[in-house]
Amino acid sequence: MRRYVMILGAALALLASACGGGPTDEEFKAELTKDGFFSDEQADCVVEKLHEAGINPGDLTDQALGDNDPPAEAVAITTECLLGGDLTDEMQDSVDEMVEDMSDGVGEGEPNAYGDDPALDRMWDGCEAGDMQACDDLYLDSPFGSEYEAFGNTCGNRSDGTEFCA
Repeated sequence: MRRYVMILGAALALLASACGGGPTDEEFKAELTKDGFFSDEQADCVVEKLHEAGINPGDLTDQALGDNDPPAEAVAITTECLLGGDLTDEMQDSVDEMVEDMSDGVGEGEPNAYGDDPALDRMWDGCEAGDMQACDDLYLDSPFGSEYEAFGNTCGNRSDGTEFCA
């Protein structure tokens, strides 16, 4: 399950970083496929379904989004195209939960910041000390929208969060 969430996170990062500055559909598809993460068919699917949903792929760039998350509908479209509609119930539940988290922020009772969770605190400490794998682990294991996630995502405030640390 964690592998699936990591894949989805990477797909969203690709969506958010694809061709800053308002790419054409072809440039957007080329960005999605350049590292082999999306096949040509999957990239075509993403662009086609984004347009059907009234979402311009150029609106999903880092520049266009600013500090905002991609729309929940773009997350669902990416997941559907990436997995070809072969979502297990468990995967669909995880996607639904991620989409809900994107709109609600950190859930009540979930660890948010340093001091809330001993395991996440250990990863934070490692990240702060320069262990880049600890930063990636913190980013991947922490609740969406939490301070833990933001700290891990930026490699302990060492980067802009556009790439993995390790």
